[in-house]
Amino acid sequence: MFNDFYIVLIGRIIQVITSVSILRIMTSILPPEEMGKYALITAATTFFSLVLINPVGMYINRYLHQWKNSGVLFSRSIESTLYFGVVALIASITVAFLSVSHSINLAMDKTFLALIVFGNLFFVTLNQTVIPSINMLGKRAHYVILSTLTLWISLGASVILTKQVSLAEYWIAGQIIGSLLGTIIALKPFLSIVGLRNSGGTLFCRSEIRILIAFSIPVSIAVGLNWLQFQSYRFIISELLSLEFLGLFVAGYSVSAGILNAFETTATQYFYPLFYEKINDADSQEISEAWSKYASRLVPLTLLTTIFVCVLAEALSHLLLSRNFWNVSWFIICGAIIEACRVLGNMYGMIAHATLKTRFLVKPQLVGAIMVVVLTPIAVYFFGGYGVGFALILSSLLYLTSMHFSMVKLLEIKRHYYGFVYLLSFIFLEFIIKQLRLVFESAFFADFTITCISGILYLYMFYRIMRRADYNDDSV
Repeated sequence: MFNDFYIVLIGRIIQVITSVSILRIMTSILPPEEMGKYALITAATTFFSLVLINPVGMYINRYLHQWKNSGVLFSRSIESTLYFGVVALIASITVAFLSVSHSINLAMDKTFLALIVFGNLFFVTLNQTVIPSINMLGKRAHYVILSTLTLWISLGASVILTKQVSLAEYWIAGQIIGSLLGTIIALKPFLSIVGLRNSGGTLFCRSEIRILIAFSIPVSIAVGLNWLQFQSYRFIISELLSLEFLGLFVAGYSVSAGILNAFETTATQYFYPLFYEKINDADSQEISEAWSKYASRLVPLTLLTTIFVCVLAEALSHLLLSRNFWNVSWFIICGAIIEACRVLGNMYGMIAHATLKTRFLVKPQLVGAIMVVVLTPIAVYFFGGYGVGFALILSSLLYLTSMHFSMVKLLEIKRHYYGFVYLLSFIFLEFIIKQLRLVFESAFFADFTITCISGILYLYMFYRIMRRADYNDDSV
């Protein structure tokens, strides 16, 4: 088991380092205003991805092993790809129309905008479907190599395209090229696992369509509300403040989001295949045990990662962002807390997915979405741009609380979390490590040294919590 974990961990460390380089290079090339434009384009694209593609992706994950065993996974993959293309076309036309009508504050060529949205939605989605499926089917080393290769190609393409013109749309175009090439490379191992055998009906037979719709509609509503909670603030900021401030906020938020996303991807890449395998044809008691084991590992690891980011916010802003973005420490802290709530909310959401009762996701997301839409303008009015962080944190905490009370109605939750002694030890040691700043004359060298020591300590604590918890044991 731990050989697989080491493969996952090493791969994610490489990907985090790459992501760190991407953020530093990106903020060196794009000024704050272009970062704001980048945030709006990706937020608009993310809406369609979450509402129309994400539910289908979850359904695919739920039945991936069953389809492979029955020999129909290849036909399901073809049909899903066609669906992704239709959604991307609808999204590109819609976003271009909103830009023409000035509903979205984007000053750029509308045809190019439509192409960027289509490519970003279709090719990035295809890449993020094919490569994770390889991991879900047991080929973790292939997943690590292919996902890392996609990152490197995307970075190289974006840097080349923005070398002469520092525009957000050209950076996104580079990401699309990287995703396309990464997908092409991934097709060979994917097809070797899936095979070309087609021994069943199509995905769109009447009986399965009913199941898919019953599963997807509540998820679509929930993730649409999730988008309102975690993405809509970008449009509010661009209207009430400026694209430049939005760029600064998103840059700081991206530091913490990048680290928390890397952590979540590492954890889910390792635990998801085990979790989905255990709930395949399982009763409610077995699902409860599988989820409780998953949660007992994820909670302390999420808190550990959040503490790490918050303590090092100032140092991380100096190391990971260009000088124009150094005054975003508060945004990094806000992002870490908000992203931790999102990760833990997703953890609770797995109960609804496993039991196929996804309608229970709607209420918590509605609470979070309403609070963001109501609180953000109020916070901006009273506290300026910095009030956005307070509004999003409060909304996220209320969302997480509501998610907990909604999910306990579906499944018995056994609370047994590992590693809280390590968390307290980590906080104490981090306080001591931060005092090393007084020893160094060079601020950069102080930030670098403190971050490296803290990173080693973080990885050790991460390792100890993982060693304490064997997912395949019988205890929870």
